[in-house]
Amino acid sequence: MNEFIHLNLYANQESTSVINADGVVIDTFSRRIKCTTSDGPLLKAFADAFDRTMPLAGIVDELAEYGADQLQNFYSVLKRVYQDAALSIEYHDGDVIGGRFVPMSAMPLIVDVAGYSGRIQLARFAAFHKMGTTLVLEAPIANARFELYDRNTISTITSWMAASSSRVENSLLARLLILTGLAVVVDESAASAQNELNEPDGWTSHEMFFQFRSRHGFHTNPSGGLFYGAGRRDPLPANRPRLDCDIRIPLPAPTHITSDSLESVVSRRVSTRKFSQQQPSLAQLGELFWRTMRQTEALSMTVKDQSGIDHVFPLKRRPVPSGGAVHEIDAYILANVGGELPAGLWRYDDEYHEMVHVADLGEDSQIVSYHAQRSAALSETPYMLVLFSARFDRMMWKYTAMPFAAILKHVGVLYEIFYLVATDMGLGVCGLGNGESRAFSRMIGTHPAVETTVGEMLIGIPMHSSS
Repeated sequence: MNEFIHLNLYANQESTSVINADGVVIDTFSRRIKCTTSDGPLLKAFADAFDRTMPLAGIVDELAEYGADQLQNFYSVLKRVYQDAALSIEYHDGDVIGGRFVPMSAMPLIVDVAGYSGRIQLARFAAFHKMGTTLVLEAPIANARFELYDRNTISTITSWMAASSSRVENSLLARLLILTGLAVVVDESAASAQNELNEPDGWTSHEMFFQFRSRHGFHTNPSGGLFYGAGRRDPLPANRPRLDCDIRIPLPAPTHITSDSLESVVSRRVSTRKFSQQQPSLAQLGELFWRTMRQTEALSMTVKDQSGIDHVFPLKRRPVPSGGAVHEIDAYILANVGGELPAGLWRYDDEYHEMVHVADLGEDSQIVSYHAQRSAALSETPYMLVLFSARFDRMMWKYTAMPFAAILKHVGVLYEIFYLVATDMGLGVCGLGNGESRAFSRMIGTHPAVETTVGEMLIGIPMHSSS
């Protein structure tokens, strides 16, 4: 095989280079890197590297003829660009571009790379996935992902993935995978010769990717309030349409609220798992939702898409905070025991302070209740549940890379305010750590990727003991 690499300034970070008689200036995503020199061989080396006129190994060999100082200056600049995650590595096998290593964080200096001979295995949790039309190999905390363009390169890596470990001979591709953290060296017994991750066994693949792709430090993906939805699809309304066919029960608005001190409420807060069979009254539910999730203000913002066209993004305010005033989470009540609120699934309409009937009890409500019962370690079906459900595209229209992480933070905010207000009112709640989402989506008639539960809690009138 005739394997070699080219370097690319990573275009997605809008990196630029200027090479002239005075030296080299490179603008990375985070800083300007300068190398002031009039040395012809060094300037030619940079020009050849960034214009990809010859393989990197050839550039290094040519520059080495002019002395170690020249190489040192060349490496010094490249090292800083690698540290800024602004260089990608284009892997070639003969005339074929096998793929491109795209930085996900600061990378080590990779220059005159020799092929690797020995045993390797792919990094823990390494996985293929599609990014647009491109197949990508990625691992949660590797410092690069590998975008694959060639069938033979894909076949080589899949054969390595299929085995617990693989022996390779003089493979530049294997060396690049090792240097970028997508593969590790193993000994002859297939045991890892280095544990570069050193992660606890408790991590699972989806949790590793979620943690390290939704926060900065381990990826270079676009992230934040970028409004990528603008111009691609209409934003979801802040409030749902009010239909004539809806079965609605108005909730009383409290006329006077007496409250203990915050310190008193916080000190008395407990998770309650034993409840009276008597359901909370409409007045109690009305006060609970009034103090936690009612809409206090309707507002909007105007966003321009890439074509300069304006789009109105409807927002609102509630007593609880929400990133960007989006408030993507709504509350449902699943009443398994009828009372003033009849048995069934009800959604709280925060605009009108009403409960809207969504579904009758049935097989799906039994599934949702059973999982809540197991999560709370109860011996019987819970009488009443609060189900927090997210309309995901309310967040995804604005935020990129981090919307689901923000949604879960919002769930935590809702848990705490429900605990505090319920405690202040003499009600009991118990936040649950897990629940069933597929059956809930069937109950509301929506695809789970459009809307489903992201949190749930028991609620009711406490019996004598709490835990």
